[in-house]
Order: sequence, then structure tokens, then C-alpha cells
Amino acid sequence: MSEMDIEQWYEAMPVEGMRRRLATLQTQMESTRAEMRYLTTQLDLWDTMDREGKLGRGGEQPMFDVPQPNTPPSASDDVEGEVSEPTPVLRGREAIRAVVREIGKSDWRIGEMVSAISSRGWPGNAHSVGVNLSRMARDGEFTKPDLGLYRASEELLGGGTTNE
Repeated sequence: MSEMDIEQWYEAMPVEGMRRRLATLQTQMESTRAEMRYLTTQLDLWDTMDREGKLGRGGEQPMFDVPQPNTPPSASDDVEGEVSEPTPVLRGREAIRAVVREIGKSDWRIGEMVSAISSRGWPGNAHSVGVNLSRMARDGEFTKPDLGLYRASEELLGGGTTNE
């Protein structure tokens, strides 16, 4: 599209449409930044394990949980000197299920789910989350009470719900 075509397209676009497009672009940008942080952390962990000789050759590549910045230590953190195995990274539908069960909220928009997944250091962008939510709605794990809104099933929530 030439610069003139883009200008004409935006001039013809209703204001609400432009707001929705801007929100979509912002979500994509946040998702891209989160994915970049995730990949950088994964590569740093991989390089550290490789330098320390902790990687087996010829096996499957391990996946790691990405530590969140400025996260205070919890009571369950490792005792000094003890090393535990990293928690696997969840992807796709498993990541969505884990977020819904952990937070216990029934109503989700794609951008909210992307943020929740990204905040855990798991990979996900607006497109992949939207596709997975749509397929999960098709399979009965969610319903679509309104445009862009997905409501988790009681079964997925495990009993307890909060709307919003």
C-alpha cells in the first residue's frame, strides 16, 4: 500500500474502527515485546547451561520457566545449595487452561489472555490465542456471549467463577 492509499484508508475508516485497530496494534506490540523477552531469557538460560556442561547431547531440548523481573522470593524458593528442575513452559490451549484455573475468572478478551500468558513468560500472541480460544469455544470449553468475549465453561473453571 502506498502512503496515499494508507491515508485514504484511514480517512475512510470510522473512528471506532481506528480505535479498535490501534488497540490491536498495541496488543500485538506488547505481545511481540513479551515474546522477545521470553526468547532472550530462554537463550540466556540455554547458554548458561551449555557453558556449565549441564546439557545432554542428542536429547530433546529442555524448556524453562522464565523468571519474572522484580519477583520477591517466596517460601517455596530453593534453599541455598539445592537445585530444582525448571517448570515446563505451557503453550497454546494448556497455557489458556492454566491461566483460567489459576485466576478463576470466567470472562476473557483476547488481549487480556495474551497479557496473562505473557506475564508468566509463556509464548503467545493475539493471533495464536484468538485461534485457540475460538477452537476451545468450538469444543465447548468456552462460549462466546458477545463479540470478542469468551466465557469459560464451569468444567474448565473447576467450580469457582468470577465474572470480570
